[in-house]
Amino acid sequence: MSKALFLLPLFVAVPACTAPDQRDTRSETEAPAKQKFEKSQRGEAKTEGQRLARLGFDQVDNGKKGYLNTGDIETYRTNIFASMDADDSKDISLAEFTGWDYGFSQAADAANRRSEYDTALKTVFALWDRDTDGKISEAEHRYAIRSDFDRIDINQNGILEEPEFLNGFSVFAAIRSALKTS
Repeated sequence: MSKALFLLPLFVAVPACTAPDQRDTRSETEAPAKQKFEKSQRGEAKTEGQRLARLGFDQVDNGKKGYLNTGDIETYRTNIFASMDADDSKDISLAEFTGWDYGFSQAADAANRRSEYDTALKTVFALWDRDTDGKISEAEHRYAIRSDFDRIDINQNGILEEPEFLNGFSVFAAIRSALKTS
């Protein structure tokens, strides 16, 4: 029996509800105005990768706040893990990790950078597999995503604005590096 995939490439579809987050410091009236400004100022995506990354942010921000809190990220992470764990083993193997489409495989193929893309995913897998047992447990996955969140929250306000999200996650950084041609 194959596992139903409930996420689009780049982990873009998540349930409509998110967990509350005590570190979310913006008021409900401040967030919509900020969102409109940011969305109108971000301009058109220059690359397919940028378009996919923005789509990912917009889908994770299912409350349309214009930013992501730790509850949004945990919902996102939980759904990604379940989607990647094709055999329901409660661990992600290297084959599952590299076989799951982050949404950038077509861009890698089009740029003739598939080998670099695959190497980038293997490198991220090795970093996230903290106990080096050849699989990523849910605890290791949670640690990796939470560590990325804390590292890329530049202003340490407990939320990620779109630029922080797009530029920071280790898997995105590795893929971006792999797809660069110069």
